[in-house]
Amino acid sequence: MIRIPEKTEQLTELSFKALFFLYVGLGSCSLTYGRSVISWVMYAAFLMGGVVLLMRLLSLRRYVRMPLLICGVLMWLSCAAAAAANLSYFTTRTAVILILWAFYFFILYAQPEDRDSPRLLREFRGLSLVYLAWVTVLALISVGMLAARYEVHYRDPANGMYEVAIGFFSGRLWGAFQDPNLGSVMCVGGIALCVYWIIEKKSAALRTALGVDIALFVFYMACSDSRNGMVCLGVLSALGMLWIMVKNKDKVNPLLAAIVVLTGFVCGMLLAQLVQELYNSLMEVTGGPLINRGYSMEGDLSNRRLSIWRSGLELGLTRPVTGISFPAVVDYAKDHLPDTYIISNDLWEFNTFDSEPVNIFVSQGIPGVLILGAWVLGAVWIFFKNIAAAASGRDRELFLLTALCCIMAVSALFQGTMFYQTSPNTFMFWCAFGTLLRLLRGGGRKAGEDDEEVRPI
Repeated sequence: MIRIPEKTEQLTELSFKALFFLYVGLGSCSLTYGRSVISWVMYAAFLMGGVVLLMRLLSLRRYVRMPLLICGVLMWLSCAAAAAANLSYFTTRTAVILILWAFYFFILYAQPEDRDSPRLLREFRGLSLVYLAWVTVLALISVGMLAARYEVHYRDPANGMYEVAIGFFSGRLWGAFQDPNLGSVMCVGGIALCVYWIIEKKSAALRTALGVDIALFVFYMACSDSRNGMVCLGVLSALGMLWIMVKNKDKVNPLLAAIVVLTGFVCGMLLAQLVQELYNSLMEVTGGPLINRGYSMEGDLSNRRLSIWRSGLELGLTRPVTGISFPAVVDYAKDHLPDTYIISNDLWEFNTFDSEPVNIFVSQGIPGVLILGAWVLGAVWIFFKNIAAAASGRDRELFLLTALCCIMAVSALFQGTMFYQTSPNTFMFWCAFGTLLRLLRGGGRKAGEDDEEVRPI
């Protein structure tokens, strides 16, 4: 094993993460969608990522004990096997996905066994501030667009005629986010971070600013009319109630705790809906833009998702062993199932199935689903086996990491999130997931380590 000097390792990884976050951040912003600057940042990030991967390969033994890293290796190999089995559909996008997955699994997720917990948490806190700042800026721009009634929209022929919208469009606030569902889930992640920093810091001014930030995020969610975001906020609220119950387990009846957690979920889920109703009532008086999609979902509460998922199952079952490779979805459907919903609908050609489990099944077949299931079940087992011991002195950090992972996991049931989407949520998930599992498995805790040392950034 070749040991890379620590300062060199830190500087290289920090440079990669900064470039990669800038890349995913610009890609998630509707104002920079399709701009050449994204490509230039991507080239720089990919080059630096290649250097980091090489450094990690040279010091491989430091990573072999990363919890469940074998699942990441198998998932990457499954993606590569699907690409090889569908070589006639191989495109540049296929190669990019393989590169991105290497970054997700082997850089953002994988943590070396000798990296101690204070450094793990310092790095994650720094990331949390960058993420929070980015979401805040985009949300502020979005609300400004709503106030100005700004709207631009067009179809992108290079992306299956995908509808790109900026500002207030079709009765929903897209704003500066590429998609209202993406923006809404990013806001839920921002709320989780705000709550953490409100608890962590004692400054009244900072707490007030963070409280205003939470209000901004909830307002964007209300105006985006994202049910995915509302469900994720309900999950965050329920987890918060659960955390409080666990901290007071000797004082609270289990039945009462369950009722409180369920109430937290319902209240969190309905909060944005309540704000939306209040906003619309005010706009009816002032004549401002109403939050109204302009179409009814009474006949299909899933808003086409069930039809898309059925189409995915149809496609996946044609090649259940190898999958059809994600970038090949549209072309494969045209060649083999031209009547399937994703290409025969009246809207546009869907190149994703709005659910990561369905994406995995279609793209990598049953092997991909089995690997995903093993990763999930393994993580759940590690969590419940180790959480009691690991929480001593760092329960707030573990709650934050757990909440972020759960938010993104729930989001992934209804849209691409951590595998076949490249966004700040993807970046945040893999960093949070890897840090959480490493901390649960010991996190590099040194003998005699003082947990209070991890508090400062």
